[in-house]
Amino acid sequence: MSEQYCKADTRQRILDLLDWKGVSRRKAAEDTGIEFNRLNRFLSGASDVLGYQDIAALARCFNVSSDFILGLTEDIYF
Repeated sequence: MSEQYCKADTRQRILDLLDWKGVSRRKAAEDTGIEFNRLNRFLSGASDVLGYQDIAALARCFNVSSDFILGLTEDIYF
């Protein structure tokens, strides 16, 4: 992924990060402490809810800012 990222919603950004890092949904859930079913439902579009703690955990896991995951910035890194 380049230093800048084109616009996408939170769901797509997380999916792209999973793909970019080569991490499965299950592994991401384990690494972040997010319940697998909750993460999977969000990423599948069955739910629109992820908490701020989940976003922060994903940001730490992927070493990106939570602002990036939320779509508030296009800069991937801090």
